[in-house]
Amino acid sequence: MLDRVPTHARHIYARAFRLADGAYYNGRVAATTKARATHWKRWESFVKPLGIDPYLQRASFQERVRALTGFAGLYRDGYFSHRGKQVRAPTVSSAITAIGKACALAHGINPTKEANSDKYLSRLQEMFEGMRKDDPATTKQLPVEADVPELLVKRGLRPGATELERAVGDWATNAFYFLLRIGEYTVKGKGTRPNETQTQQFRMKDVIFFRTSSTGRIYQLPRNARRHDIESATSATLLLTNQKNGWK
Repeated sequence: MLDRVPTHARHIYARAFRLADGAYYNGRVAATTKARATHWKRWESFVKPLGIDPYLQRASFQERVRALTGFAGLYRDGYFSHRGKQVRAPTVSSAITAIGKACALAHGINPTKEANSDKYLSRLQEMFEGMRKDDPATTKQLPVEADVPELLVKRGLRPGATELERAVGDWATNAFYFLLRIGEYTVKGKGTRPNETQTQQFRMKDVIFFRTSSTGRIYQLPRNARRHDIESATSATLLLTNQKNGWK
């Protein structure tokens, strides 16, 4: 496309496309991107022997429905799982959603949905409902309460505490209040795209320390605060600009 643009204006269009691509990749969570790629690879291997276009643009309605439901059935049966065990309905629907998203990004049409609607094809929808009815009841997990990290901190602050106990208390606080509650902490991706990991910010400049005065007023420590001042801080905030609840 840039070949059609006058030479003197190409840098403007190149920058526009680069910024758009950067925003697109920054909006993709690394785990989700990897999962979509895995689903698509499995989908391609499934439809190839059937002689059907994986993007389902040239397939008839009957072929489209049959291929999608067949793939969903195979997924449900645990064929793609290392353990070979039956998977739950949400896992199957997420695979179908990934396929539809890939097709929509490539051709602008999501073949897994009804025309001009966000609803799955009727056959798919009824199939998912049947799977959900057959799924075992969900086992709820009890969350870690705030008193757990607080107990670890108290153990680290008691007289005679070891360096290990102090370190455990510090890291438990970081993990619970900063990382666990605000968003997963992931390492920057190693792929060709620099922004393929969603949550990667844990930088010193994103952390702000506060201290409480003798009158109970909370004030911010300066950026060039000394180590002694930082160690006596009573609170801190962490900023993650790619999270909807970025301040914690």
